[in-house]
Amino acid sequence: FFFGSMSASGLTDGRRASHRTQAVKYGVAAGATAAMIVYMVTGVANAEAATSLSAATATSNARTAPRFSADARVRAVPPIAPGAIPEARPVAAPHTSRTTDASPSMTAAPARGPQALFAVLAAAAAAAAFAVWNRLRRPATPLSSQAIHVPLEECRIAMAATTGESSMSSALESLPVPPGPKQGPIRNLRDSISYLINPDRFIATRTDRYGPIFSTYLFFRPTVVVGGQPAVADFIAKEKKAKITRSTLPPTFEELHTAYGSLNMDSNGEEHQLLRRVFRDIFGPKAMEQYLPFVEEEMDVYVADLLERVKKDPEGPVYLVPELRTFSLNAFSKIFSEEGLTDEQVQLFDTYNTGLLALSKSAKPFVAAKEALATLVSDMRGRLDKYKARRDAPGSPQNLVLDAYIEAGCPDEQIATAMVLLIWGAYIETASLLVKSIVTMDRAGPEKEALISSILAESAEKEANWMQLRLTQGVVRESLRLNAPGGGGFRDSDIDFELAGYRIPAGTVVTADPRIGNRDASLFPEPEKFAPERWVPASGDATEPASKCPFAGSALNRGMGSWFPGGIGAHQCPGVPLAEAVGTMFLVKFLTAFKSWRTSGSGLTKAGDVKYVQVPIKIPVDDFGLVLQPRAQEGVSNGSGFAETRSPEALVTGA
Repeated sequence: FFFGSMSASGLTDGRRASHRTQAVKYGVAAGATAAMIVYMVTGVANAEAATSLSAATATSNARTAPRFSADARVRAVPPIAPGAIPEARPVAAPHTSRTTDASPSMTAAPARGPQALFAVLAAAAAAAAFAVWNRLRRPATPLSSQAIHVPLEECRIAMAATTGESSMSSALESLPVPPGPKQGPIRNLRDSISYLINPDRFIATRTDRYGPIFSTYLFFRPTVVVGGQPAVADFIAKEKKAKITRSTLPPTFEELHTAYGSLNMDSNGEEHQLLRRVFRDIFGPKAMEQYLPFVEEEMDVYVADLLERVKKDPEGPVYLVPELRTFSLNAFSKIFSEEGLTDEQVQLFDTYNTGLLALSKSAKPFVAAKEALATLVSDMRGRLDKYKARRDAPGSPQNLVLDAYIEAGCPDEQIATAMVLLIWGAYIETASLLVKSIVTMDRAGPEKEALISSILAESAEKEANWMQLRLTQGVVRESLRLNAPGGGGFRDSDIDFELAGYRIPAGTVVTADPRIGNRDASLFPEPEKFAPERWVPASGDATEPASKCPFAGSALNRGMGSWFPGGIGAHQCPGVPLAEAVGTMFLVKFLTAFKSWRTSGSGLTKAGDVKYVQVPIKIPVDDFGLVLQPRAQEGVSNGSGFAETRSPEALVTGA
């Protein structure tokens, strides 16, 4: 059944791409594999049957008369009574020696039926695949036998257009497909599983071997991975022209993301265009001004509580991952749904996130995630009803997010589902970014202490204007670059198209992966080096002193396709600026409260590296711990050239 499903996937792709070889290959592979398995199983059964029958051989021979004549080798057929139905009997092939029922050849004979059946099925699968391909090659609407009268000039124009299209088609057909390993059922399964186990390593090794554009098989579908600034820029430029607009997420992700999820929508469709307008309202500058003060209040409470706990138990490890996941869930739930979450609802969001990339819809994580989603949507529907009941009351506070969806005319079920998806999308990526910003700073080595001092000085000088802290933002972006939260979206097209000099067959999944460009030395000199200065302008002005770092500003203005931590094109994540601002805020407040830290817990490899959950969003494991050292009272620059003495609690809350 497993290889049969692989065959169905291959035939589907062959149908959409009109690829004869692929369709036939998967049909033959599925049938032949099934036949081989049944052959081996029946072979074992035959051996066991022969052993069990050996004891009955003498009795059988004694009771049964010989079936063949010794002289003429002709089967003796008893007379048939008039009107009786003759019993079907096997016909023996000519041979040179007498054969009885008790012989080994006869005991094995009954098993040949299933083997022959599955051999026929293998041939039938190949024939069916070939028939599907042939049917696809026929015109959808054949010309009628009646004469068609067209003016001569129109014929000439049509012939010229046809010749041009034929020429373009021939040129496209002559292009090579992206390089990659030879595909087959086993290889395809191996690639899909390798990607799920460690997508970073998978992308890195394939890029080193085949270059920034390569073919592979992900989630049991033929896929082309695209990376590097030139190819990604070409992808963006051709996104609409080549109709690379249809999302092709894995089946489990697609269903759990629901029909209301923007990632499931064709970017040329009206529904997606409507959502993009809503996103511009709820993630624009006006919205940021409303969200950030609220998030800062929530963060001050969390960091102050964390500081008190560390003081009571200085050597006890703190497990930031589950704590920041819960913090992010509650903060964004209050923004997008007006209320925080119960412990049960927090667990439901984790369950939903876990099931997104389950291997099948029958897997327990998927089933649990679907139930969690239904419960969460129902809860959000109740919150929406309460908001709409008081929305028009005089003096009632308004919710920018809910108002945007209501005024766009979205139905209540869509709004409730969107509330869940917005909270999920914001919390998991933000929680990942907050933790990884701290982890990635350890790459600074002996320069870490000086970097921390510079971040605190910048914060004091800019008065914590979270969108203007260039160095702190540089730390956040280096964290996103060196520890990308994930790959790009998955899309396909109904037509063959050219991309960066390669032919991409219709129906092939295409994904632009940021991790390829993030390792590109032409974009980021010494790409493995942690260098926040890449994101700080090299030439200063009256308020921004020029940096003397050789990396200064090197990551800025590299052109379209060089930096896209939240995806590209019409399906790019609209919440990246919000996540960066919250990450910058957390980094400043954390470094203000804590002087240093060391890793602890079982969330480390034997080499001392951090263990990560790889999919769907890369984040350290829950048992990754940190032992934190609070910052004692000390002088901190206030931007006026003097120093003031403030306690960690006052620095965190801004008192």
